[in-house]
Amino acid sequence: MKTIDFRDFYLEALLQGRPIEGGIKFSSEIDLKKLDMTLDSLKYIDNLLDKIRTANGPKENELEETALQNFLYALCFYAGEVLSVTRGENGIWMNFDELMNYNPQVANMAGGGFWCSISVRHGDSLMFPLNAITTRLFEGPDEKSVHYSVMGFVGKTKKTKRWYQFWR
Repeated sequence: MKTIDFRDFYLEALLQGRPIEGGIKFSSEIDLKKLDMTLDSLKYIDNLLDKIRTANGPKENELEETALQNFLYALCFYAGEVLSVTRGENGIWMNFDELMNYNPQVANMAGGGFWCSISVRHGDSLMFPLNAITTRLFEGPDEKSVHYSVMGFVGKTKKTKRWYQFWR
Protein backbone atom coordinates (compact mmCIF):
# COMPACT_ATOMS: atom_id res chain seq x y z
CA MET A 1 0.00 0.00 0.00
CA LYS A 2 1.28 3.50 -0.83
CA THR A 3 1.65 5.99 1.99
CA ILE A 4 -1.18 8.10 0.53
CA ASP A 5 -3.44 5.04 0.84
CA PHE A 6 -2.44 4.69 4.49
CA ARG A 7 -3.44 8.32 4.94
CA ASP A 8 -6.91 7.61 3.56
CA PHE A 9 -7.18 4.40 5.59
CA TYR A 10 -6.36 6.08 8.90
CA LEU A 11 -8.43 9.21 8.23
CA GLU A 12 -11.47 7.08 7.42
CA ALA A 13 -10.92 5.09 10.61
CA LEU A 14 -10.58 8.25 12.68
CA LEU A 15 -13.21 10.50 11.13
CA GLN A 16 -15.78 7.98 9.89
CA GLY A 17 -15.38 5.21 12.45
CA ARG A 18 -14.21 2.64 9.93
CA PRO A 19 -13.09 -0.43 11.90
CA ILE A 20 -9.43 -1.34 11.60
CA GLU A 21 -7.46 -4.28 12.91
CA GLY A 22 -6.38 -3.63 16.49
CA GLY A 23 -8.76 -0.67 16.86
CA ILE A 24 -7.82 2.87 17.75
CA LYS A 25 -6.76 3.35 21.33
CA PHE A 26 -8.55 6.22 23.10
CA SER A 27 -11.20 6.42 20.37
CA SER A 28 -13.85 6.88 23.05
CA GLU A 29 -11.99 10.01 24.20
CA ILE A 30 -12.13 11.70 20.77
CA ASP A 31 -14.86 14.27 20.10
CA LEU A 32 -15.25 13.99 16.33
CA LYS A 33 -17.19 17.26 16.16
CA LYS A 34 -13.98 19.06 17.10
CA LEU A 35 -12.04 17.50 14.22
CA ASP A 36 -13.13 19.93 11.50
CA MET A 37 -9.85 20.22 9.57
CA THR A 38 -9.09 23.68 10.99
CA LEU A 39 -5.98 24.87 12.76
CA ASP A 40 -8.06 25.28 15.92
CA SER A 41 -8.83 21.57 15.84
CA LEU A 42 -5.11 20.98 16.45
CA LYS A 43 -5.45 22.82 19.77
CA TYR A 44 -8.08 20.23 20.59
CA ILE A 45 -5.56 17.49 19.66
CA ASP A 46 -3.00 19.07 22.02
CA ASN A 47 -5.57 19.14 24.82
CA LEU A 48 -6.62 15.55 24.09
CA LEU A 49 -3.02 14.35 24.30
CA ASP A 50 -2.54 16.25 27.56
CA LYS A 51 -5.71 14.73 29.01
CA ILE A 52 -4.60 11.21 28.06
CA ARG A 53 -1.07 11.74 29.42
CA THR A 54 -2.25 13.16 32.75
CA ALA A 55 -4.77 10.34 33.17
CA ASN A 56 -1.87 7.91 33.45
CA GLY A 57 -1.61 7.49 29.69
CA PRO A 58 0.74 5.24 27.73
CA LYS A 59 4.51 5.22 28.04
CA GLU A 60 6.97 5.17 25.16
CA ASN A 61 7.78 1.52 25.80
CA GLU A 62 4.16 0.70 24.81
CA LEU A 63 4.63 1.91 21.22
CA GLU A 64 4.53 -1.66 19.92
CA GLU A 65 0.84 -1.88 20.81
CA THR A 66 -1.20 -1.84 17.58
CA ALA A 67 -4.12 0.20 18.95
CA LEU A 68 -1.73 2.89 20.21
CA GLN A 69 0.11 3.00 16.88
CA ASN A 70 -3.24 3.28 15.08
CA PHE A 71 -4.20 6.21 17.32
CA LEU A 72 -0.90 7.99 16.70
CA TYR A 73 -0.93 7.38 12.94
CA ALA A 74 -4.53 8.59 12.69
CA LEU A 75 -3.59 11.84 14.47
CA CYS A 76 -0.46 12.12 12.33
CA PHE A 77 -2.38 11.96 9.08
CA TYR A 78 -5.05 14.27 10.46
CA ALA A 79 -2.49 16.94 11.45
CA GLY A 80 -0.78 16.67 8.06
CA GLU A 81 -4.07 17.02 6.24
CA VAL A 82 -4.97 20.11 8.27
CA LEU A 83 -1.68 21.55 7.03
CA SER A 84 -2.58 20.64 3.44
CA VAL A 85 -6.06 22.14 3.72
CA THR A 86 -4.67 25.31 5.29
CA ARG A 87 -1.95 25.68 2.68
CA GLY A 88 -4.37 24.96 -0.14
CA GLU A 89 -2.19 22.25 -1.65
CA ASN A 90 -1.80 18.52 -1.32
CA GLY A 91 1.17 17.31 0.63
CA ILE A 92 3.32 14.42 -0.50
CA TRP A 93 3.24 11.69 2.14
CA MET A 94 6.30 9.52 2.63
CA ASN A 95 7.18 6.62 4.87
CA PHE A 96 10.77 6.37 6.08
CA ASP A 97 11.93 4.29 3.10
CA GLU A 98 10.40 6.80 0.67
CA LEU A 99 12.07 9.62 2.59
CA MET A 100 15.38 7.78 2.34
CA ASN A 101 14.94 7.59 -1.45
CA TYR A 102 13.87 11.24 -1.66
CA ASN A 103 16.52 12.73 0.63
CA PRO A 104 18.95 10.33 2.30
CA GLN A 105 20.67 13.16 4.20
CA VAL A 106 17.47 14.19 5.97
CA ALA A 107 16.49 10.58 6.58
CA ASN A 108 19.89 9.85 8.13
CA MET A 109 19.65 12.96 10.32
CA ALA A 110 16.18 11.86 11.47
CA GLY A 111 17.72 8.52 12.35
CA GLY A 112 14.67 6.29 12.03
CA GLY A 113 12.30 5.36 14.79
CA PHE A 114 8.57 5.70 15.17
CA TRP A 115 8.45 9.51 15.33
CA CYS A 116 9.87 9.87 11.81
CA SER A 117 8.18 6.85 10.22
CA ILE A 118 5.79 9.18 8.35
CA SER A 119 6.49 12.63 6.90
CA VAL A 120 4.62 15.06 4.68
CA ARG A 121 6.33 17.34 2.18
CA HIS A 122 5.06 20.64 0.88
CA GLY A 123 7.52 22.06 -1.64
CA ASP A 124 10.86 22.23 0.16
CA SER A 125 9.27 21.91 3.61
CA LEU A 126 9.21 18.56 5.36
CA MET A 127 7.12 17.90 8.45
CA PHE A 128 7.16 14.92 10.81
CA PRO A 129 3.72 15.12 12.49
CA LEU A 130 4.45 12.14 14.73
CA ASN A 131 7.30 14.06 16.34
CA ALA A 132 4.98 16.67 17.84
CA ILE A 133 2.27 14.13 18.64
CA THR A 134 4.45 11.60 20.42
CA THR A 135 6.45 14.27 22.24
CA ARG A 136 3.26 15.94 23.47
CA LEU A 137 1.80 12.62 24.57
CA PHE A 138 4.88 11.25 26.32
CA GLU A 139 6.65 14.40 27.55
CA GLY A 140 4.04 17.12 27.86
CA PRO A 141 3.09 20.59 26.66
CA ASP A 142 6.38 22.23 27.59
CA GLU A 143 8.13 20.22 24.90
CA LYS A 144 5.86 20.27 21.82
CA SER A 145 2.52 21.43 20.47
CA VAL A 146 0.84 19.84 17.46
CA HIS A 147 -0.89 23.15 16.76
CA TYR A 148 2.31 25.21 16.83
CA SER A 149 4.25 22.61 14.88
CA VAL A 150 1.76 22.79 12.02
CA MET A 151 1.59 26.59 12.29
CA GLY A 152 5.33 26.66 11.63
CA PHE A 153 4.64 25.31 8.14
CA VAL A 154 1.54 27.34 7.37
CA GLY A 155 3.43 30.56 6.71
CA LYS A 156 4.94 28.99 3.64
CA THR A 157 1.66 29.03 1.71
CA LYS A 158 1.23 29.36 -2.02
CA LYS A 159 0.73 32.87 -3.36
CA THR A 160 -2.97 33.35 -4.02
CA LYS A 161 -4.93 36.33 -5.22
CA ARG A 162 -6.76 38.35 -2.64
CA TRP A 163 -10.52 38.49 -3.14
CA TYR A 164 -10.40 42.02 -4.54
CA GLN A 165 -7.80 41.10 -7.17
CA PHE A 166 -10.24 38.93 -9.10
CA TRP A 167 -12.06 42.00 -10.43
CA ARG A 168 -9.00 43.62 -11.99
